[in-house]
Amino acid sequence: MKNTNKSKIGKYLESLGLSMTEFARAEEIPLRTVQNWSYGVRNPAPWLEKWIFEKIEMCAFAKGTHPEVVKEYESTPADPEFLKKCAE
Repeated sequence: MKNTNKSKIGKYLESLGLSMTEFARAEEIPLRTVQNWSYGVRNPAPWLEKWIFEKIEMCAFAKGTHPEVVKEYESTPADPEFLKKCAE
C-alpha cells in the first residue's frame, strides 16, 4: 500500500503550489527521490533538508506561486535558465 502521508517536504511543496514533478525537473533531481522525500520514505540529512527547502522557495518564487511574490519581483534580475526549468 502506498504511503499517502506527506512529510514536511511534501507539505511544503504542496503549500507553495509546486508539484513533485515540477520541483524534480527544475532541480534536475530524479522524481523518485523527490517522491521519497515527500512521502517520508527517505529522510535527507539536516543540511540537505535545509537546501531542499531553499530550492523549493526559489522555484515557487520563479513560478510565481510563493505567497510573498510581489510585482517588484518580476523586475528583479534572475537566472533565465533557472526560470525556464521552473516554468516547464
